[in-house]
Amino acid sequence: MGCGCVRLLPADLLYLLNSEWVAGCTQMADASAPANGSWVKLSSVPMHWTSMHACSEATQAIDDGIKVIILSDRDIGPSRVPLSALVACGGVHHHLVTQKKRAKIALMIETAEAREVHHLCVLLGYGADAICPWLTMECIHKVIREGLVKDDKTLDDLMDNYRHSVDGGILKVMSKMGISTLQSYKGAQIFEALGCDLRSSRHGRVRDARAWLAFA
Repeated sequence: MGCGCVRLLPADLLYLLNSEWVAGCTQMADASAPANGSWVKLSSVPMHWTSMHACSEATQAIDDGIKVIILSDRDIGPSRVPLSALVACGGVHHHLVTQKKRAKIALMIETAEAREVHHLCVLLGYGADAICPWLTMECIHKVIREGLVKDDKTLDDLMDNYRHSVDGGILKVMSKMGISTLQSYKGAQIFEALGCDLRSSRHGRVRDARAWLAFA
């Protein structure tokens, strides 16, 4: 059993978006909202509305023949706030399940929130097919640029170490829960989190409260 396919490098996402073989079947969806925009003013829980927008984008992508959708928070900044990767992933996954369209598309997450093994495990447990922890990758590049590496390790060595550590960590979590295959683990909702507004937990027919607090 292996899980190397669940985490991607930024270069892998660029290939999916730009390759002549798969570019027409891949679409990027923004997982952020204007910091002072209309979505924030609509509700005290703007994540609910942003999640609904992401769900609509995913449904439309399937209708347009898209096979891979990438939920990304790369556009965050002073004027844009990120939607929690967990809320976006779980919301879109369960929305497509209720629409009976989940098997028609691959759901990939490009997020700065996923830093530790637990973060990746939670995203997988709520339906992610692949994850690109882009901020972690950029931190590894910065360590190389600033000469903070010991033992003369190269960038490739550090990336390989990170990938092996993540793979081993995910397998360890799965084995502790008695799950032997990644397919059985994905979307199983075996995590619970407290602190999510009822409107967010009900969205997508998810009865247990999922929230960004699961990343704590």
